[in-house]
Amino acid sequence: MLSEIRSEPVSFAYERAIGRNDSVYSNFIDLIQKTKRKVGRIVVKQGGSKVGYATGFLVSENLLLTNWHVFRDSNSVGDSEVQFDYELDTEGKPKRHISFRLDPSLFFHSSQQLDYCFVGVQSMDTEGSVKLSSRGYIYLDPALGKLGNEREEALNIVHHPNGDFMQLSIRENLFTNITSTSVWYETDTAPGSSGSPVFNDQWQVVALHHMGV
Repeated sequence: MLSEIRSEPVSFAYERAIGRNDSVYSNFIDLIQKTKRKVGRIVVKQGGSKVGYATGFLVSENLLLTNWHVFRDSNSVGDSEVQFDYELDTEGKPKRHISFRLDPSLFFHSSQQLDYCFVGVQSMDTEGSVKLSSRGYIYLDPALGKLGNEREEALNIVHHPNGDFMQLSIRENLFTNITSTSVWYETDTAPGSSGSPVFNDQWQVVALHHMGV
């Protein structure tokens, strides 16, 4: 039986955990690969001109979630797009990204108090060759209990700080506090990270990144 098998003879036991055990199962990498496909760089455009950047992620086959302060109303969406695969490859070269136009006529709902915004996304990319549904989406699980103990639970963020290529802030982002409307954690972000999904180690969404304090 498994309970009767030692991991190694006692005489071999030279391994020790120093401080917090930061190991994760190897499927952690697979979950990153699966998840980051659904996170994109938002290019905020008005009248054809770029006015800013943010991050957003797909939560259904045609809905993107980001912050209210990115799009305060449907008129502020303008000509904005979301770009997927805006990242570097293994040789440090930019990948070919895919752009989809945001479309508030499909759906738009936002909350200033909770700083979130749902906005529709057109079903085909700007070149008319790729379906949005092929990327999948991140399920928002309403169940409680996805966060562990304060100062122990590590969180993970996929984002585009300053509109840059996709970056990952992983494992060093301690969950510190939770209130009725917000989750507090320690991490490094920048303008452009607004609207990023925040995950636990099982890659379940536990928060929407709002701002640095």
